[in-house]
Amino acid sequence: MVLVSSGAIAAGLARSACAVGRGIWPPKQAAASVGQGLLVARYAESFARRGLTVGQVLLTADDVVRRTHYANGRRTLWRLLGLGVVPVVNENDTVATHEIRFGDNDRLAALVAHVVQADVLVLLSDVDALYDGPPGRAGCAGCRWSGAPPTWQG
Repeated sequence: MVLVSSGAIAAGLARSACAVGRGIWPPKQAAASVGQGLLVARYAESFARRGLTVGQVLLTADDVVRRTHYANGRRTLWRLLGLGVVPVVNENDTVATHEIRFGDNDRLAALVAHVVQADVLVLLSDVDALYDGPPGRAGCAGCRWSGAPPTWQG
């Protein structure tokens, strides 16, 4: 299992507005710096109750398009999985810029699923449907289910 998570910026902002400060550029990256440690600590505490260890993996979109970065990320994820460690993947918001951002965690999760050759990708979301485009854009609509639900064994 690999967990792709968000929330580092929100966790950093919630912890202390003083830690981020107004007028510091860029505030979201500063908040992510504070929040990433808080987020992984919360996951570590929660998973430890079930006897599991987590390992933090921070990625940027650049890390899945540059061959050496991709190979290093894949080796790290496979090694963690081989050790029984649950990788907690988050976008590295402390260094991500507009040009090298994933844009959303669904995309990041799909790319990570590809990297680790996952059998199944489960997305948990607060969005009410699968849309044929960005839900806020005019003309976008929810997609209708067009087949039998999948059956998984295992």
